[in-house]
Amino acid sequence: MILDISNTRAERLKQAKNKDSISKAGNRKHPLPFPDPHHDTDYIVYRVPIEILSFNFDNGRIAAEIRTIEERSKRTFKPSSKEDQKSVGEILLQSKYYTKGATDDLKNSLTYEQKKPAYVTFDAVVVDGNRRMACLNALHDETGEQRFTEIDVCVLPKATQKELIVFENNLQIATDFKQEYGPVNDRLRLRDMKEAKFTYKEIESSLHGRWNEKDIERMISEIDLIDKYLSDMGKRNQYDLIEKKGVQSFTDLLGALNQSVGFPASSPKAKVERQKRRLIGFGLITHPDTTYSHIRKYKAVLKDPKASKEFISNSPIYKSGKVAKDIKTLDEEVENLEWSHDFLSKK
Repeated sequence: MILDISNTRAERLKQAKNKDSISKAGNRKHPLPFPDPHHDTDYIVYRVPIEILSFNFDNGRIAAEIRTIEERSKRTFKPSSKEDQKSVGEILLQSKYYTKGATDDLKNSLTYEQKKPAYVTFDAVVVDGNRRMACLNALHDETGEQRFTEIDVCVLPKATQKELIVFENNLQIATDFKQEYGPVNDRLRLRDMKEAKFTYKEIESSLHGRWNEKDIERMISEIDLIDKYLSDMGKRNQYDLIEKKGVQSFTDLLGALNQSVGFPASSPKAKVERQKRRLIGFGLITHPDTTYSHIRKYKAVLKDPKASKEFISNSPIYKSGKVAKDIKTLDEEVENLEWSHDFLSKK
């Protein structure tokens, strides 16, 4: 999650934490519950230059948008780049997961006062307060006023990656339902936590039971399926391309693929059969006129042995065993699905 440690940023922040910065922040302290009970205390608030801080490039709320832009531009954003810092700030201001009204309200509020300090790591990465910092940058660009070049912060103690993730979850995911992360970002976040060596039980606890272990495991499988689809389509990481069909299509496809394939689950034949059925599902999603309802029909057909056999025997995608993108093949597959589903309904 959090960026690689930067000694340069850490030293700049250390130098900025002085009596003058405390005085500018109003000589106040801020209560901050950190995962380690020894750190559950009041933190000094400092007012520091924004230019010494870094946005969190792994911010869970804009993860899908960052990865999409990185893929299309064929480069990886670097925190050390001023241009990339500006790009991430623009994403925060324009992200569809923040309503325009909420962003405008925040900017308006910041013209009067910053009610809540941002929380930053010891090496100056913003864990909470990224959008506040982006709004202050925007206000400075619009007005030229120097007061918008500084921000109130509390500096967190050195912590492990897992501690920082739990802390961010406590602040944002578990309690903040006003500005949703979005279904893709939710699933990316859960998978990132699994890759950070969280157990399913630890993930559930960290998110205050927002999802149970079974839900978490399913959602991680869904983002894996989405990634496989985008990869097969030659559109790796371009998550905005699935918005029209929605994550629900992949939820239903996962359910369809969990149907029995007629062979022992661990056998090579079962693996090949699942791959072909997945390709059919991807083809149904790719067709420009389909919705998640078509995937539900696909699931219903696969659940019935006779309807499934009839559907599979007439499937052009199954016969080719290849990724289907041409509209002729996709039309034939949708027609095959409708015929098979009608047969099932009449039966």
